[in-house]
Amino acid sequence: MKNFYYKLFTHIALKKLNKIPPPIKSIRFFTFLNLYNLNPQYTYFIILAVSVAGPLALSFDKKVAFYKKWKYIFPAMLLPCLLYIAWDMYFTHIGVWNFNAKFITGIKIGNLPIEEVLFFVIVPYCCLFIYECVRCYFPDFKNKKTADSILQLLAIVLLVTGIFFYNRLYTSFTFIFNALFIGLIYIFKKIF
Repeated sequence: MKNFYYKLFTHIALKKLNKIPPPIKSIRFFTFLNLYNLNPQYTYFIILAVSVAGPLALSFDKKVAFYKKWKYIFPAMLLPCLLYIAWDMYFTHIGVWNFNAKFITGIKIGNLPIEEVLFFVIVPYCCLFIYECVRCYFPDFKNKKTADSILQLLAIVLLVTGIFFYNRLYTSFTFIFNALFIGLIYIFKKIF
């Protein structure tokens, strides 16, 4: 069945390529072949690279100028990064999850693949970048009452779900800790 879809997809791609001028045709065709035959062990790494490519390149946008905040962002990301790496190492060690060797490079830091460690740097960077873009491009986008209501409701749902799924360690821990963290935001409102 897989072979059928491959042939069908290749046929459609080649048919479309006939409508493209020759120099561009060869570039697109070889890109298509390279992507299709890509070694799967780089999958996680490529997902991370693609995820960070846009935010990293756009960090130099004049309006956002995110690169000017790097000296504050990277040190601020360090503690949560180390905390989550330790958390991940623990849950990997006790067998809550593992990593499919087919989709990772095999380079490890402790019991974690390098891609998982990079995840804890790249994803927070991308999230902070998106937050900064929203702040810069939509400065009037503030609805504190609605945001507070949604966040408080989310905390309650997370707490109840975490307690309900107490037998699923990762889900339970993650949901309960998120609920507690949101609660701490409201307890120490003056700081946040």
